[in-house]
Amino acid sequence: MAEHFNVQSSSDKHYKTSPNKRTSDHLAKLAEPKKNITALEEAASKKGVKPSAMKYRATKRILSLSKPKRVTVKKIDQNPIDPLTQSITSVSPSALMYKPTKRILELAQPK
Repeated sequence: MAEHFNVQSSSDKHYKTSPNKRTSDHLAKLAEPKKNITALEEAASKKGVKPSAMKYRATKRILSLSKPKRVTVKKIDQNPIDPLTQSITSVSPSALMYKPTKRILELAQPK
């Protein structure tokens, strides 16, 4: 496939493929699959867990963060429509009750 390019360079001969030519050493090394990391994982598992890590006690903050959020019933009843399925043209109730300031009314006037 590299033969079809019209690029001329000194290193071009290494990348052309043909049945009679061998690939370069560098290209052959790049083509080898990566070695498994299982040997490293096994070495890490043999070390085990440090004794200081076994003595760790979670702080109040960590424990509070580990608990799921509480959703109040009031919040659920307030917005029963899912925002993803809600119509684009619908207006929120709070936007309908908005009272503009004098400055907003002034800016809204045509020049």
